[in-house]
Order: sequence, then C-alpha cells, then structure tokens
Amino acid sequence: MNLQIKLGLLFGSLALLLIVSAALSYVLVRRIDSDVQNLGRVVAPLKESALEMQISIGQGSKSIIQYSIDRDDRHIKRFLETKIDF
Repeated sequence: MNLQIKLGLLFGSLALLLIVSAALSYVLVRRIDSDVQNLGRVVAPLKESALEMQISIGQGSKSIIQYSIDRDDRHIKRFLETKIDF
C-alpha cells in the first residue's frame, strides 16, 4: 500500500466517524428536547394543582379562625366545602 491509499483510507474513516457522531448527536438532542417538552407538560399542571391546594388550605383555615371568633355554623359548612374541594 502506498501513501496515497493510506491517506485516502484515513480521511475516509475520519469522515465516516464525523458523520456517525453528527447523526448520534442529532438523535440525542432530539431525545433531550422531547424529554424537556414532556417534563413541561407534567410540571405545569402539577404546580397548578399545588397552588389550588394551598388556596383551599388557606380558605379552610380562614373558616376555622372565623368560627372560633363568632361561633357561626356557616363557617363550619364553608370549611367542609373546602375540604371536599381538596
């Protein structure tokens, strides 16, 4: 084998390695992008649910405090309604 053939094989193998690594990188970036989008679809409703739970807890504690002040049964009813919403 002369030098020209060896250099041709070397550059060919380097080009093949570059193409394979580029294809692999493309596939992995697409997979990461898909995972990030799926995570966004899961996290957003989860945050919204947590905020609704905090609001419900706040309303329930407000009803308990108001009941302890004036002993009105409507506050107990409101507390039970917020408990059902939870």
